Amino acid sequence: MSTKTTAEVLSSVSKLTETVIDKIAEIDAAVTVRSPC
Repeated sequence: MSTKTTAEVLSSVSKLTETVIDKIAEIDAAVTVRSPC
């Protein structure tokens, strides 16, 4: 295990989650635009 504190780990996870949500939103928007219906 690393020596990171719980707060640091939670912060990293939070940032990662935000990035993933942003990417999903981008992909979702792109799919919606390209969708024929």
